[in-house]
Amino acid sequence: MRITFLTPPFAVCGGHRVIASHAHELALLGNEVTVVSQPLLRNRSWLERLTGSRRANGSPAHEQDGGVLFPLGTKVRHLVIESERPIAETDLPDADAVVATWWETAEWVGKLSPSKGRKFYFVQGHEIFSFLPIDRVRATYRLPLKKIVVASWLRDVMASEYGDPTAVVVPNAVNHQLFYAPPRQKQATPVVGFIWTTTEVKGGGIVLQAVRILQRSNPSLRMVSFGQVPPSQAMLKLGVLHKMLPPQDELRSLYATCDAWLMASRSEGFFLPAMEAMACRTPVVCTPTGWPAEAVRDRINGRLVPFDDHVALADAAQWIIDLPDAQWRQLSEAAHATVATASWRCSAQLFLDALRSEA
Repeated sequence: MRITFLTPPFAVCGGHRVIASHAHELALLGNEVTVVSQPLLRNRSWLERLTGSRRANGSPAHEQDGGVLFPLGTKVRHLVIESERPIAETDLPDADAVVATWWETAEWVGKLSPSKGRKFYFVQGHEIFSFLPIDRVRATYRLPLKKIVVASWLRDVMASEYGDPTAVVVPNAVNHQLFYAPPRQKQATPVVGFIWTTTEVKGGGIVLQAVRILQRSNPSLRMVSFGQVPPSQAMLKLGVLHKMLPPQDELRSLYATCDAWLMASRSEGFFLPAMEAMACRTPVVCTPTGWPAEAVRDRINGRLVPFDDHVALADAAQWIIDLPDAQWRQLSEAAHATVATASWRCSAQLFLDALRSEA
């Protein structure tokens, strides 16, 4: 098949890593895959890039290498348009399938001619946030685009709120060549980790409040984090070792050095970092949103805690820290077993089946 993905500025974030993984694997399966993106303008904030107006006009798309998101030697063709404008029909090759990956790209795909391919909408979250034009976002979920969603809760939302019971679930996976760790014991000095972000929905403030509690109970506690933004002053005062935009191959060691990985998101489409941490044999302490709501079994392969409850988050992490080594290893191995069979090749095949389906 000839498959085209439309994306906003292609950045190092979870949603774009998912798109890149699918595109790469679909190409390996023998398909002709093109990703067409808006340019990443580094002088604008991420929020500005999401919510700012798009400038009209601009030059045609040009080809560039895949950067850090595509493996070296990938067969995916990545085109980047020259200015921050809507992606137009003239930017796209003719194809058998064209896939929107964000509400704005869904608007553009909805206007394309049949020559650009059968129209799909890859939904990684229910993007009803105050900083977005909510009426326009909701309208995209009602467009006549075949939906592919990453989790069953999104399939249910598409059916119950938008009257579309036909969405196909294609779960995310984990790259076991990047995220792995041998069986191990607890750290001699307890270590917890988290992803640092200032995006309100991710609950970074809740995590920091929990870390303060943990540090008071465990004066020798080590704390590590990574993210796309610099550490806050509160993190520096706590002594958190923060890695800003670490290379993909460094993420494994960050996950694998921890006894527990903390996450307090209020809403997630899938929550891929939970899967990555568990692939590195690190139990997660997280809220019941996205994939963890389906896959994390409390006190079996991790801990689930209520939303916006930093005390519960700290208590659950402390429970893991206090486990005898043998019981911690059981928890660690159960976490690893939960994701051991998840592969991007299998997920990409499900994605391809959805693209080929006539339903």
